[in-house]
Amino acid sequence: MGNGVALVPHLTVARELETGDLVRVKVDELELKRVLRLVHRRQAMLSYAATAFLRTVRSMAQEQGPPFYYHVERTA
Repeated sequence: MGNGVALVPHLTVARELETGDLVRVKVDELELKRVLRLVHRRQAMLSYAATAFLRTVRSMAQEQGPPFYYHVERTA
């Protein structure tokens, strides 16, 4: 039928939304929670760029507050 529905990040379809090739339909009842995790080896030496990135993520989470969190998880 040529129809379809997808949940995608706005950034990936911004151009298509601007040109009208796609339309955005807001669904008030839909609540999405997205959890992202950053993983690195505990004993590994991080590069300057990786250390700076982690510092930036931590700082942004502290400044923005909920729903952004920075929590270090330790595994056995």
